[in-house]
Amino acid sequence: MLTEEARRKLSESHIGAKNPMYGKPSWNKGKKYSEETRRKLKEKRKYQQIPKKDTQPEKMIQNALTLEGIKFLKHKPFKVGNTYHPVDIFIEPNLCVEVDGVYFHSLPKSIQRDREIDNELKSNGYEVIRFPVNKTKDFDVQSAVKKIKFHLFQND
Repeated sequence: MLTEEARRKLSESHIGAKNPMYGKPSWNKGKKYSEETRRKLKEKRKYQQIPKKDTQPEKMIQNALTLEGIKFLKHKPFKVGNTYHPVDIFIEPNLCVEVDGVYFHSLPKSIQRDREIDNELKSNGYEVIRFPVNKTKDFDVQSAVKKIKFHLFQND
């Protein structure tokens, strides 16, 4: 149980007039960054990997591609609109592979965002392949790799 004094202090800490950080962004604590520092921060954010870990289906495709001797980059960032989008797997010269969870990527906002990303990448000369994954155990990695190889070698 909290004492009456502790409750009062907690209550006051949330009132704007008594909390000096009220209304200020917590990430910079009121500091002003130079243009150079802001540019560096933006460049670092471009290469952030979100999610931090690859999903199981992504790992399955990566392992299969490695066994096939196909080199790839994970989470390579591409400029899409005003921001950067890291594609799940990028294979030179121009193939972007996205492995999508069915639930999240079937939401209306996600469908629209995915469409915009695909259109932007295609307008910049990249091919985009999306693999919807409902359950990892049902994911057919061999057919996915076959489709990737078809796209890679159709121009040869």
